[in-house]
Amino acid sequence: MNNSRHGEIIQVEIMEPISLTVESAVQRFDVPTDMLAAVLAGSRPITQELVRD
Repeated sequence: MNNSRHGEIIQVEIMEPISLTVESAVQRFDVPTDMLAAVLAGSRPITQELVRD
């Protein structure tokens, strides 16, 4: 699965149903804005740094 598909899945299946914006996701999950935006745009893969406990 390519990076753009991952970003699309995150947006459509996770963020949109609960009206989660990039800004609120960044605060809630304590990730850098540029990192999350790049994942959602498909220009960065999902890495361990983004997916942490």
